[in-house]
Amino acid sequence: MRHFRDPKNGREIDFIVERGLDIVTIEVKMAAADDDAKRINWLKENLAGQSVSGVIVNTGSIAYTRNDGIHVIPAALLGA
Repeated sequence: MRHFRDPKNGREIDFIVERGLDIVTIEVKMAAADDDAKRINWLKENLAGQSVSGVIVNTGSIAYTRNDGIHVIPAALLGA
Protein backbone atom coordinates (compact mmCIF):
# COMPACT_ATOMS: atom_id res chain seq x y z
CA MET A 1 0.00 0.00 0.00
CA ARG A 2 1.28 3.43 -0.84
CA HIS A 3 0.29 7.07 -1.25
CA PHE A 4 0.58 8.97 -4.54
CA ARG A 5 1.38 12.67 -4.79
CA ASP A 6 2.48 14.58 -7.88
CA PRO A 7 3.98 17.88 -6.66
CA LYS A 8 3.95 19.39 -10.17
CA ASN A 9 0.18 19.54 -10.50
CA GLY A 10 -1.09 18.73 -7.00
CA ARG A 11 -2.67 15.38 -7.89
CA GLU A 12 -2.90 13.07 -4.94
CA ILE A 13 -4.47 9.69 -4.23
CA ASP A 14 -4.81 8.65 -0.60
CA PHE A 15 -4.07 4.92 -0.98
CA ILE A 16 -2.85 2.72 -3.82
CA VAL A 17 -2.83 -1.04 -3.42
CA GLU A 18 -0.94 -3.02 -6.08
CA ARG A 19 -0.85 -6.71 -6.86
CA GLY A 20 0.94 -7.45 -10.10
CA LEU A 21 -0.74 -5.34 -12.79
CA ASP A 22 -3.91 -4.89 -10.73
CA ILE A 23 -4.25 -1.58 -8.91
CA VAL A 24 -6.94 -0.41 -6.49
CA THR A 25 -7.06 3.30 -5.73
CA ILE A 26 -8.79 4.50 -2.57
CA GLU A 27 -9.82 8.07 -1.83
CA VAL A 28 -11.09 8.87 1.67
CA LYS A 29 -13.38 11.89 2.01
CA MET A 30 -14.95 13.53 5.05
CA ALA A 31 -18.07 14.44 3.06
CA ALA A 32 -20.91 12.54 1.45
CA ALA A 33 -20.08 13.86 -2.03
CA ASP A 34 -18.24 11.69 -4.56
CA ASP A 35 -16.86 14.50 -6.72
CA ASP A 36 -13.19 13.62 -6.17
CA ALA A 37 -13.16 10.81 -8.74
CA LYS A 38 -11.23 12.94 -11.23
CA ARG A 39 -7.88 11.87 -9.72
CA ILE A 40 -8.78 8.20 -9.92
CA ASN A 41 -9.95 8.60 -13.52
CA TRP A 42 -6.74 10.49 -14.38
CA LEU A 43 -4.65 7.61 -13.03
CA LYS A 44 -6.74 5.07 -14.99
CA GLU A 45 -6.07 7.01 -18.20
CA ASN A 46 -2.34 7.25 -17.54
CA LEU A 47 -1.67 3.62 -16.59
CA ALA A 48 -2.42 1.92 -19.88
CA GLY A 49 -2.14 -1.86 -19.77
CA GLN A 50 -2.94 -2.08 -16.07
CA SER A 51 -6.24 -2.85 -14.39
CA VAL A 52 -7.12 0.18 -12.23
CA SER A 53 -10.16 0.07 -9.95
CA GLY A 54 -11.37 2.97 -7.88
CA VAL A 55 -13.02 3.29 -4.48
CA ILE A 56 -14.20 6.40 -2.67
CA VAL A 57 -14.81 5.95 1.06
CA ASN A 58 -16.96 8.78 2.39
CA THR A 59 -19.43 9.75 5.10
CA GLY A 60 -22.50 9.07 2.97
CA SER A 61 -25.18 6.55 3.82
CA ILE A 62 -25.52 4.60 0.55
CA ALA A 63 -23.02 2.34 -1.23
CA TYR A 64 -23.20 2.41 -5.03
CA THR A 65 -21.15 2.24 -8.20
CA ARG A 66 -20.83 5.37 -10.31
CA ASN A 67 -21.27 5.37 -14.09
CA ASP A 68 -17.47 5.45 -14.50
CA GLY A 69 -17.11 2.21 -12.49
CA ILE A 70 -15.81 3.80 -9.29
CA HIS A 71 -17.33 2.30 -6.14
CA VAL A 72 -18.57 4.65 -3.40
CA ILE A 73 -18.65 3.10 0.07
CA PRO A 74 -19.77 4.78 3.30
CA ALA A 75 -17.11 4.45 5.99
CA ALA A 76 -19.79 3.20 8.41
CA LEU A 77 -20.23 0.07 6.28
CA LEU A 78 -16.56 -0.91 6.57
CA GLY A 79 -16.99 -1.95 10.19
CA ALA A 80 -20.35 -3.61 9.71
